[in-house]
Amino acid sequence: MALNALAVVLQRQRKLNEALEYYYRAITIAKTVNSPALLGTTYYNTATVHRSMKQYDSTLFYHRLALPLVREHGSLIALANCYTALGNLYRERATDTTSPLVRNMPTVDLITSFQQQKSEQQKIKKKFLDTAESYYLMALPIRQELGVHPGYSGFFHNFAKFYFFTDTPERGLIYARRAVEIDLQTKNENSLVHSYITLADIFERIQQFDSAYFYHKKYAGLQNSLLDSSVATKTSALREQYEAAKREHQIQLLTNEKNGQRNTFNVIAAALGIITLILA
Repeated sequence: MALNALAVVLQRQRKLNEALEYYYRAITIAKTVNSPALLGTTYYNTATVHRSMKQYDSTLFYHRLALPLVREHGSLIALANCYTALGNLYRERATDTTSPLVRNMPTVDLITSFQQQKSEQQKIKKKFLDTAESYYLMALPIRQELGVHPGYSGFFHNFAKFYFFTDTPERGLIYARRAVEIDLQTKNENSLVHSYITLADIFERIQQFDSAYFYHKKYAGLQNSLLDSSVATKTSALREQYEAAKREHQIQLLTNEKNGQRNTFNVIAAALGIITLILA
């Protein structure tokens, strides 16, 4: 558990390679002590690091290792997180399937090659999106059963973003609006700002520009408010640090002054002592 905790801290600090080293060591220990629950959690955490590094094959590898262990030994929320993470992974794969054109081919075949490649990429994209949707739909009833919990709004937000990339983006409105409801209910402004921009993007995609403008204004207003709040918090923290440093400096000056007075007194006392001895 300690290795996992250290890895999580490093992951939050974006020290991803170091985090992976700790997770790999934690995997070895979990296997040694025969703890399937801990092993499933560590596999899942390892997958999230690889996802941050856009190493999709490794991400999928560790998620597939984690899923059966979490399904059998983990909590419902952990299982929902696994399904959601796999949905997010396949959604990202669907929007990142570009590859370079085949080079050094005759010009007459280049157009044909491009068309074939584009057609193949569309097939791959659809396959990834279908797989993503299947995982989101597996997570949905678990999320609903659990009710409001950490990650609840984020799930609906991600599901809405998924539909933005499909041929039926309007279906994402259901989940984006649900995300907004949860964010307002839980007063989670940091999440709400993302839900607003997702709604704006979807309305723009389906060419309902009045609604897109409405939610973009909400997004911009809240974003500015959060930024002002963040700046104020940082300014307050810096002011406190400055005042603390100032007090410490003043204390040091007083200490030095007292020490100086004490040294002066000692010198005078010693001088008087010597004079007394001479006169005696």
